[in-house]
Amino acid sequence: MSAVLVRRLLLWGALAVVVAWSLALSRSPAGSPVDGALAHAARPRAPLAPAKPQGPVARPVSARSRLDGEAARDLFASRNWNPDPPPAIVAKAPPPAAPPLGVRYVGLWQSGGRAVFYLADGTKVYGIQPGQALAGGWRLVSGSSDALTLVYPPLKQTRVLRMGGSFAQNPHASLLARARE
Repeated sequence: MSAVLVRRLLLWGALAVVVAWSLALSRSPAGSPVDGALAHAARPRAPLAPAKPQGPVARPVSARSRLDGEAARDLFASRNWNPDPPPAIVAKAPPPAAPPLGVRYVGLWQSGGRAVFYLADGTKVYGIQPGQALAGGWRLVSGSSDALTLVYPPLKQTRVLRMGGSFAQNPHASLLARARE
């Protein structure tokens, strides 16, 4: 016989013994020791007197009163035990700035006490007098032999465009000097 068959026979045999024993107990005659034990176990007992507490008595507190308002409504709500994130650092926005000039000084034409300043923007050349505005919003306030003062009216910001002022500062001064001779 194989070991599996022996094990099965032993388990079936043990089951048969347990079933026979439980049937024998259920059909025992009156006055048997089993009935006496069952009757003693089923008899009601007198309640025990409560013990007197020694020292201060703690009052029972309901679980609802211990919890905050939100948790008292939903005992099984999800909780987040992670620490709060650090406060966000808000960078101040830089103050508004005027757009770049985008022009360079090209030349000056003086005729009859009036000066016309020539400014170049890439391939375009503008002739402008004090009080006139450029396409980018810049307005020429004043001009002298060495600098132009421009203002951006929406923000009231001022920029100075240096011109050089003398032939010594002009990169083409040698060519101009030869042309005069």
